Amino acid sequence: MLKMLAYYFLLYLVSINLMLAFFNILPIYPLDGFKLLDVFLKPGNKYSAFMYRYGIYMLLFLLVAGRLFRSLNLWFLDIFGMMANLITRLIFLVA
Repeated sequence: MLKMLAYYFLLYLVSINLMLAFFNILPIYPLDGFKLLDVFLKPGNKYSAFMYRYGIYMLLFLLVAGRLFRSLNLWFLDIFGMMANLITRLIFLVA
């Protein structure tokens, strides 16, 4: 019983960690993916200027829209839900 509890606990921790890692590499301003992309782009480009100005609003929209899309049964538009589903399936495929 304790082994099963530890197994599912570790499985849950790994899936949460992978979801946060994939979320963090999105190229939206406050996240690390944008900082990595910004290094390779030319200074003063339009994408960087747009992201510095509206990136936080885009991130907030993506988080709220995911819930809205799921409640309207438009699951294929929910980026974060699809990413979580894919990670969960991959983990259970390996385990």
